Formats: sequence, C-alpha cells, structure tokens
Amino acid sequence: MAASGAAVLLGRQEPTFLWCPTYEYTLGPEAIRHSAQAGLVWDPWQCTLANHGLAETAAGRPRFFTVGVTISRQNGKDALLEGIELFWLYVLGVKEIIHSAHLANTSRKHFFRLLRLIESVPHLKRRLHHVRRGKGDESIELTPIRAGQQGPTIEFRTRAGGQSRGDVADKVIYNECMYLDADAVAASLPTMATRPDGQVWFVGSAGFKTSIQQARVRNMALDGVNDSLMYAEWAAEPWVPEHLDPLTGQMVAARGDRPDVPETWAKVNPGYARRITESYIRNEAGLLGGFDSVEFGTERLGIGDWPKDGQAWAVIDKDAWVAAEDPDSQIADDSRVAFAAHTDPAKDVTTVSVAGWRADGKAHVEVLARHRGNAWVVDALGQLTSTWKPLGILVLKTSATTPVINDAEAAKVPVRSPTTIEYAQACARFRQRVVERGTVVHMAQASLTRSIAGVRPLANKDGGWVFDPASMVDIGPAVTVALALRELEIAEPRNSWVWTPEPAAAVAGPAGVMVARRGATGLASARRGRS
Repeated sequence: MAASGAAVLLGRQEPTFLWCPTYEYTLGPEAIRHSAQAGLVWDPWQCTLANHGLAETAAGRPRFFTVGVTISRQNGKDALLEGIELFWLYVLGVKEIIHSAHLANTSRKHFFRLLRLIESVPHLKRRLHHVRRGKGDESIELTPIRAGQQGPTIEFRTRAGGQSRGDVADKVIYNECMYLDADAVAASLPTMATRPDGQVWFVGSAGFKTSIQQARVRNMALDGVNDSLMYAEWAAEPWVPEHLDPLTGQMVAARGDRPDVPETWAKVNPGYARRITESYIRNEAGLLGGFDSVEFGTERLGIGDWPKDGQAWAVIDKDAWVAAEDPDSQIADDSRVAFAAHTDPAKDVTTVSVAGWRADGKAHVEVLARHRGNAWVVDALGQLTSTWKPLGILVLKTSATTPVINDAEAAKVPVRSPTTIEYAQACARFRQRVVERGTVVHMAQASLTRSIAGVRPLANKDGGWVFDPASMVDIGPAVTVALALRELEIAEPRNSWVWTPEPAAAVAGPAGVMVARRGATGLASARRGRS
C-alpha cells in the first residue's frame, strides 16, 4: 500500500504515436455523454479516441474513413467499442453495423456484453426490436423509425474459416485486427467506400509477421500522408542494454524502454494500476517467458513483430535504386512527357506520376501528387494535359479507378487503360532499366522509394508479373512511374533502346518484400525544365 501522500503511478493516457489530421468538429462529446448515461464512464484515453474517431466534416460525414487503434489487452478497448456501437445505433441510427472478431467465442462475448448493457438501461431496452442469439447468427436490431423498414442493426461475425469475408456495411469494426485476413478486407473496402457515411475501425494489440492488414494501416500512419486515416498506438521502444561494440571496442549506452520496470508498463498501458495491476503484469511476464521474451514485448508492451524486416526490395535491388538517385534531376526541354494515375483499393490515396527524358538520354520518373480519394484526379490531369500536351495518360483499370476513367472520358481527358500484358511489360521493363541498365533516374522522393522498397511481384494471369496489390505499401507510386515510362518509351524512344514488345511471359520476376519511409512530392523537375 502506498504511503500517505505518495504519488501513484498511472497509465499514460496519450498514445505513444498518434496520426490524426486536423478536423473542426466531432461527435465525440455526445458519444461520451451517451456512454456515461448507459453506465460506461470512459477513461481520458478512450474519450480522446472517441473525439478523434468520431470527427466529422462540415457536410456531416465522417472525417476519417479509416480508424486504427493498437493497444495491449485488458486496457479497455472493448468498453470503448461498446460505447461507440451504442452511439451509432441509438444516436446516429446507423442501419448496418458489423462487429467482427477472429474467433466465435470472442465475437459472442462482445455480443452478450453489449446486449446486457442495453438490457440494463430502461430507455435503451425499450427500443430493442429483435435479437438473434443463435451461435454464429448474433445480431441486435432496434425499433425502425418508419414502419416496414429495418431498424438500426449490428451483426456479430466470426472471421475464422472465412465466415466473414467481404464485410460490407455502413460501419465495420475489425476487432483483433492482428489476425485479420487482408484479402477479405481488400475485397470489401472498395464497396464500403461508396457508402456516404462509411467508416472502418481496425482495433487490436501489437501485430505479428502475419498481420498484413494491420501493418498496412500502421504504415499509412507512419507514412504521414493519408488524410482520411486516424491511428493511435501505445508501444514501448525495444530495450537494448549497454553493450560492447565489437568493431570499435567502445561501450554503447543502453537505449529504449526497460521491459521490467513499472514506468514502462505505465507508458504503454493506459489502464495501468486501475485495470491492470503491477502484480498481474509480473505474473503475466512469468507465464510468457520473462520480461525479455518476445511474447511479453508483444502482448504487454505493444512491440509488434511487424511484417517488414528482411522482406524489403523484392522487385528492385536497393543498391541499384540508391544509385539511380539524383535530387537535382530534370526533364530536358525538348522531351515530351507521359503521365499515369493510380488509386489504391481503399481509395485512401491516389497517385499521379510523370516520366520524361533527360538531356543525357536517361529516363526521369517522378511522383507529382498524392492526395486523398480520387475526385481531384480528373481536374488535375486536365490541367496537366493543357500545359504539357502529354504523349499519353495511363490509368490501370481496377474497381477503384473506374470512376476516374469514366469521369476522364466524360471530360474529354485522353486517358488510356493498358492491357494486362502491357502492364506486365511495363513492370518488367522498369525493373530492367533500373537494375540491369541503369537508365532510370529519380529524385529520391520518399513516397516513391517506400513504394519501390515494399512492393512485391505477383504472377500475371496472362504471363510475366505485376506489382502485387496485396503488398503492405501503397503500390501507386511504383505502378504510375512504370506505366508512365512505358508510354514514354513507346511514343518517344531514346537512348538507343527501341521498344520491342516481347511476350511478357519471357520476363522473369523476383520474389520477396518490404518498406521504406515517408512521402515527398512536387513537379519540381518539370517546372525547372519548362519554366
């Protein structure tokens, strides 16, 4: 027991990492009051996440399409989700909500917790219309606003065994997202993005090497570009004790957060001393293999074993890419240019890039712009077309880029969609130019480097290989520079390399993956070349 007047160590209420673009209005205070009326009194950290996650635009739409939260177990994330779900159901009247978990028992427990909470509050219970309690078929439906319509509904689903593939609703919560099937999410997000009030929450503890989808969300936050994402994380810095450097013979000072001290536990567990006691953590460490174990670091300290190290530079050799850097590179005055645009599957970021010839005959590639969504793209391409009279504008045809292609055609902006074989040829030629010929130059833009470092190859159905859309990084920069370069080579060949479209299957691809750093942008070289 602490001595009278002694300070009590409590958990840190602010995330150790937060990515939250600005907003002017939030429904958070209303959700906080509504939860308190239902008996859920949130901690400060839960209130903070509610304020950020429920931020709105001036038009009354969710400010963030994606909300990510990485926090260790027992800190109170389920209480946060219960309050958010109650607010969606009873205050906003959201028609379709899906709460999914990795295991049936976890999903079912959350269902019963939420149902007991509703049934314990008279004014909430009065609005209950229909409850399904069957195992694997749990749902709660409230009284409809108008007769003959479905009332606000939340369904509880299990992801194990593929039972929850392709979740589509107005709001989706992926609990235990460290076990989330990335392919299932990729199938549903483009459809969800069409919902005017659509929002997806990814909530879980620190990830593993198989946590592809969770790592994607986290990487977007670390990238510092995605304007439609809010992400919060509580994680310790890995501890490296004082040690002797074998090369220099000098002692290297210790760094990071010691895993065996309460100060570290409090730093990364906002529920420390209230929900999670010191004795509990000590017992937990013993069961997990000690304070220095990987398991304790992941489960309690938030140190993820993220899928990255050793998987980078699967397509382009890192040394070759670094050798191709020239921050002062510019397109020659007499060179024509080609553009390409690509939207990622979730429509979070669209990339526009350019390719042009330098005076020395090498190809210059550059990311011009990366912004949220794709509504801005057609206007941007129209302005580029009127200014630069490009050789071509390529847009890879996917479900996410269909609106861009349709709008561009309606606006008479001359975009073209390459075939699958042309796309495979573009990927293979781009790699050849960088790795084998050294005839591509880039400006060391971090967004492009990150994409090139993290993209993986995927066998193309018509032969050859393409950039894998399931890569952890946004493949847009890699896709657009490769497509723009192919268009440039075909329409204006230089450097004594005449384009000969050999069968894509004849070009072999590499294998592996992973990641780099954050994004720069701009038409710097083009401005210099044409100013």
